[in-house]
Amino acid sequence: MPVIEVVVSIMQDGVEIFGHPIQRRVAVDEATGTFTTTMAASASYVALPPSVMAEVDMLVIQADKQVTVRLDAQTDKGIILQPEGLLLILDGYIVAGAGTNIKLFNNSVETNVRGVVGGT
Repeated sequence: MPVIEVVVSIMQDGVEIFGHPIQRRVAVDEATGTFTTTMAASASYVALPPSVMAEVDMLVIQADKQVTVRLDAQTDKGIILQPEGLLLILDGYIVAGAGTNIKLFNNSVETNVRGVVGGT
């Protein structure tokens, strides 16, 4: 069973906000490892290739261009990530089904996306 470990240090003006980094370990049935994909210019939402998992428990996404992320068959506006922004979900429960768990819209611009997905 793969275990994904994330350590996040959140600082304000050089001072650790929680007094120490946040460390989280998530055990999943399967994980993509890191993935990198290039999304062709598209005027519609497309499934992120690792979204073939029926259930997503952890997700990290970063893109070099602005993208809008829809999760769990969401149909409203979604989450807008600016270039090099980071979306991090740990211990989530995204279960819309393979192909609809994670969809991205790249505003008709070729976009490089990288990340990690874990679930079942």
